[in-house]
Amino acid sequence: MSTYLEDIAEFHGKFELLPPTLSTFLSEVYEFRQKFLLEELYELQTSWHNNHLPEYLDALVDLDYVGLGTLFLITGTDANLLNKEEMELQHRPRLPTSINFIANVNNLGGILYRTFESIRMYPHEMRFPQAYLRELHKGIIQHSREQGLNFLEAWNRVHYCNMQKVRALRAEDSTRGSIYDVVKPPGWVKPDLTDLCQ
Repeated sequence: MSTYLEDIAEFHGKFELLPPTLSTFLSEVYEFRQKFLLEELYELQTSWHNNHLPEYLDALVDLDYVGLGTLFLITGTDANLLNKEEMELQHRPRLPTSINFIANVNNLGGILYRTFESIRMYPHEMRFPQAYLRELHKGIIQHSREQGLNFLEAWNRVHYCNMQKVRALRAEDSTRGSIYDVVKPPGWVKPDLTDLCQ
């Protein structure tokens, strides 16, 4: 069983999305990552409004995937990997409690806001956004546990499907208009998380 950041490193290695220099990150990559994170947060909010739990779980995983991907780009291999024992402890089945989606969306949005602000105010001090992106991951894991969602299995399915994508060769190939994007090839199938939300 791999850790979250090992999966992220595998994904970035396959698609040659390697950690840039700090100046490249600030001038080119950061704007793309910021838009990407906000897009995933919007999808999380939309799935809550639509009362669609499988899409909500998928959006939680996607938000964490992009958040940890951003952490990987900032830190490279210097990031401390979340160990397997911690993962297994976090994902023991629990009975669902009353679902409070909107509070979670607001909390995660607040963490993202602090991440963006820390980069804007202290562009050459990456320890601040690193801390917030780790907080984002922990917040997603905790919320998943509270709601009885099998986040780890959902993560594994999303990661498998993400590894079936292809690198955008031109900005025009990406719906986000970036050469730093990975896109869905013809015939790509999204992960089915329905059975994890029953």
